[in-house]
Amino acid sequence: MTPRAFFNAIEGFESLRRTDLEVVRLQTLYSINTWAKTPITDPQALWKYPWEGQVKKVDVEELRKRGKELVKRYGG
Repeated sequence: MTPRAFFNAIEGFESLRRTDLEVVRLQTLYSINTWAKTPITDPQALWKYPWEGQVKKVDVEELRKRGKELVKRYGG
């Protein structure tokens, strides 16, 4: 198995896992809403998963600097 195939398999597994966890959250939401006086409309109001709401800021200048260092080191 090539490294690319390995990481693709891991990403696929993670995607399936996230989908399953989101389905569990929706099922819980619907179960709670059948008995609640005021229904919950936002599933994230129950709980948030670690991958939700995370926005990674990319430092473009740092990436350019690292890229130039790699080009100097390994030629190109």
